[in-house]
Amino acid sequence: MKLLHLKLIILIIIVIVTWLALGVYEDREFDYLCLFVKHRPSSRFYFYTSIHESDRTLSSLTLSQQKAELAYQDFIESNRANIRSICFFP
Repeated sequence: MKLLHLKLIILIIIVIVTWLALGVYEDREFDYLCLFVKHRPSSRFYFYTSIHESDRTLSSLTLSQQKAELAYQDFIESNRANIRSICFFP
């Protein structure tokens, strides 16, 4: 019984660490998904852009879309997630 609890605790720790260290992002131009290693831990797992390739500005987005866009810019574009990623084409 103790061994089962230990295995369960280890599994939970592995899931949490994986969630904090890995992420999935949707490519800005082609909309395919990429799995990447984050440059710092974050509770956000799925990163997407609300602007895509349009001429919209950050101020024209809702607050939640602005947060998603800023997270995308920080994790994907500014810190070069493309060199730490595996992409899956649709």
